[in-house]
Amino acid sequence: MLPFHVSYHRRLAAAGVPHSYLLDANWRMKLRHLVPVSVLFAADLSLNNSGLAKTSVSIHVLLKATAVIWTVLLAWWLTHERPNVHTVGCCAMMVCGGTLIFAEVVHLQGLGASATLGMVFTILSSVLGSVYLVLMKRALLALRAAGITLHPTETTPLNIGFVAIFMFALVPVFEPGAFTALLLEPIPTYLVLAGGTGLTLLMKLSTIWLITRQKVASVGIIGEARIVAQILLDMLFFHKYPLNAPMVLGAAVVTAGAVLYARRRRLVNAARAAEKVALLAGPSGTDQEDDVLAD
Repeated sequence: MLPFHVSYHRRLAAAGVPHSYLLDANWRMKLRHLVPVSVLFAADLSLNNSGLAKTSVSIHVLLKATAVIWTVLLAWWLTHERPNVHTVGCCAMMVCGGTLIFAEVVHLQGLGASATLGMVFTILSSVLGSVYLVLMKRALLALRAAGITLHPTETTPLNIGFVAIFMFALVPVFEPGAFTALLLEPIPTYLVLAGGTGLTLLMKLSTIWLITRQKVASVGIIGEARIVAQILLDMLFFHKYPLNAPMVLGAAVVTAGAVLYARRRRLVNAARAAEKVALLAGPSGTDQEDDVLAD
């Protein structure tokens, strides 16, 4: 991530374009805005992993799908992104599809005390994850209003770096001896950890990139489409659940909700872009016409 940011910084510096870069003169303001949201993300990760350890991947993913509700409501409250009927309908489709799969999973697997606790952790993680998205959007907007525009290749390392510092500092408190035990792990474990870290970085980079260009609700809704891929991978690798009618129908409804929302946003964005082009071209075209007539 850092090499990409360094390359981006050098290109802009060579062109003489003002820009933000790591540890520049505005680092205190960046810390003030990014550290709180990084703490939220660290709490989200902790609860997410705790919930995943106590329940199945499918139930965990399905409960995480409730994040779309919290994201839309919080975006409406904190960033004034009022949802329209189409947005509410797409959210309802995704929740209904997820509920259908969840009901089938519970019917096949059942719930235990440990799974119930895992469900609580997962729901709390969903709420914190939604709060994180909204507050990250507000932090980036506040920095932009102060004349500081962060590129995703800068925001992501700062965000993940603060999260790592916060979580590593708490490991000796909540898991004494964890670092010593990690040193005794075989090399394949380190490879798995490295792969997971890389995927987390890519996920966070794409999320921040979307936050800077889309509404928070859009990021939350489109992001929940991953439920289908995760359920299918759980079936493929763990062979826990059959590919029956309720599972297929639920996955289809979730996918349809995400696709319909994405299509609607694409059409709206295209219409707005065309309107801006028309507004910019209109006065200039009129001026040119008037000049010709005057000659």
